[in-house]
Amino acid sequence: VSRCNAKEAGIMTRSRIWLTSDPHFHHANLLRGGKIAIRPFNTLDEMHDCLVSRWNDVVQPHDKVYVLGDITLKRKPEYLSIIAQLKGHKRLIMGNHDRMPVQDYVAAGFEKVMAYRAFGRAHPVILSHIPVHPSQFARFTGNIHGHTHARYVTVQGHIETFCEVDSRYENVCVEVRNYTPVLLDEALAFFA
Repeated sequence: VSRCNAKEAGIMTRSRIWLTSDPHFHHANLLRGGKIAIRPFNTLDEMHDCLVSRWNDVVQPHDKVYVLGDITLKRKPEYLSIIAQLKGHKRLIMGNHDRMPVQDYVAAGFEKVMAYRAFGRAHPVILSHIPVHPSQFARFTGNIHGHTHARYVTVQGHIETFCEVDSRYENVCVEVRNYTPVLLDEALAFFA
């Protein structure tokens, strides 16, 4: 059913906004047995299959998805070919490993590439790759971020795994989200 026909049929087709971060496609050191070894996969194919299938299980073609950085570690445009397998209108918030020319990300399927994105007027939240400095909370209620993988920003200002989490920060890295994008509304509810 096309969007137009769905509307005529009385079916709601509201697009949703999803968030995810740090897929690190083609980054073998994250695999079981790798130097960093923070993911439960034995092979890159296994990791890629999981990331793609879990993304496509929740994201619909008309949805928007913000990737909060670190698509791949390597500066090889061919490593971006996996983006074509992912549903939705994709936007990239650049991460510290996203070092290819912007046009490479656009050619791979990202409709927009940016440094950060803010949502909300009364209680604005900033999306970024790296957690923002606490001084930014004069302007923003919260920060939805990536970069820290399975670790969190603590009230002491450190990045740790098991500590008291600073409630101004919400981590959407794949490792803490079961390798699945999370709805923006769900992430925003964290700050309510």
